[in-house]
Amino acid sequence: MCSQSSKIIFHIDVNSAFLSWSAVEEMDLARREGREVIDLRTIPSIVGGDVKQRRGIVTAASIPAKKRGIHTAQTVVDAFRLCPELVSVKSDFGLYRFRSRELMDFLREYSPVLEKVSIDECFLDATALTGRAGAAETACAIKDRIREQFGYTVNIGISSNRILAKMASDFEKPDKVHTLFPDEIEQKMWPLPIRELFMAGRASASKLENLGIATIGDLAKSDPVIIEGHLKSHGRTLWEYANGIANDKVNPVRDAAKSESVERTLSRDLVDLEDAFVKINEICRKLAGRLHNHGFRASEAAIIIKYADFTSTTHQKKLIGAVSSDTDLAQAACELFEEAWDGRPVRLIGVRAGRLEDVSDPIQMSLADFAKEKKEAGRRNKADEAAKKLREKYGDSIISKGIKI
Repeated sequence: MCSQSSKIIFHIDVNSAFLSWSAVEEMDLARREGREVIDLRTIPSIVGGDVKQRRGIVTAASIPAKKRGIHTAQTVVDAFRLCPELVSVKSDFGLYRFRSRELMDFLREYSPVLEKVSIDECFLDATALTGRAGAAETACAIKDRIREQFGYTVNIGISSNRILAKMASDFEKPDKVHTLFPDEIEQKMWPLPIRELFMAGRASASKLENLGIATIGDLAKSDPVIIEGHLKSHGRTLWEYANGIANDKVNPVRDAAKSESVERTLSRDLVDLEDAFVKINEICRKLAGRLHNHGFRASEAAIIIKYADFTSTTHQKKLIGAVSSDTDLAQAACELFEEAWDGRPVRLIGVRAGRLEDVSDPIQMSLADFAKEKKEAGRRNKADEAAKKLREKYGDSIISKGIKI
């Protein structure tokens, strides 16, 4: 069994992600349209296939639907045979990607050391956030905040390495927090059927069962050389997992970032240009902070607008030079919004910073850009000098930062 590590790793997994995200969106739309609000998670419902023609397969099913014998990968036709009153909604992968990004950005506020392993799950290194004694309490606070802020639930598994954290998050669901530290695996993990061990697929589990290995504990106590002889290197890996031996490093490495964005769903539909500018300035402060934390500046800005009828538009432009300040981003985003907005009520606004480059890279300017920058710098210096004189005469509160209107 592996030695106790001081690492604290969280595995966060959205409960029935596609169904939950679709349910939250459907409820939000129903409220906006003044219809009866029905939570898909509380009735027999599925996600997947062609809703009208009832074709395709089930990609997610509610607990009430599962109780009727419906399961993922089943044909939609068979699902309706089992439950004629079943409610079916179409998959919306644009929505799911948005919800995934939203969740990962939220979790990075707790720890920047986050490794996304799929659209609905990730590992979070919480070592700097909490010790073992307070880990469950901290995870519960995160879990509850996700439910209250976003309207869906997650399971969080806690351990000193990734595999045990993953195993813990798969214990009782939904909306639960579980620990599985190395000194707990004999009690909590070893009694489980071998098929519940992470990475023990159907074929591997069958081979192990044929060897008389019925539980994870049976595997942990077996001779690894014999297991490796039957399952090769994968057998050794499974034996190590059964004994809690695994990598404790969370790798926050992502593809080289091409853009960073911040999007906000509004609590009420936005219909006023000045209100839009206020929200854009707020978003750009968040975006600028993210660029600063990641060491980026941007040479392209884009505005994202999603209307109350769920149609959307994006408008972008190249910036003069690379920027990273909230003021520069907001200036560009407000101009883009004013150009793109057609006057309809808006339910979501986003700002994206694109063409990212490292802040350590030299900035290349054309002569025209240099002249413009020099002129702008002169104006800023004059404005700063005037502001300084006003503050000296009337006090610091005489001038405050304004917004683009």
